Amino acid sequence: MRPSPSRLLLLLLMLLTALGEISTQLLIPALGALERGLHAAPGSSLLALSLFVAAFGLGQLLLGPLSDRLGRRPVLLAGLSLYLLASLGMLLAENIQ
Repeated sequence: MRPSPSRLLLLLLMLLTALGEISTQLLIPALGALERGLHAAPGSSLLALSLFVAAFGLGQLLLGPLSDRLGRRPVLLAGLSLYLLASLGMLLAENIQ
């Protein structure tokens, strides 16, 4: 039995909605290891967390109206691409700056 397209869409929307929360919850326990691994001053990783939360909130304020104007799909694909590129950039980071 194959799931209906509406159920697949619902699942996709749930996963996309959870992406920001999952990202934050994965980052918080790793803050100490992040500081040690990148040889940063204690507490400096909190700035990274603050910037992530601020960018996530600002993105919603800006991208919501943009998606109303351009359509949801292009904005979603651009946002996911930016998220992926930023994640890959963080994998290659040598310091916390």
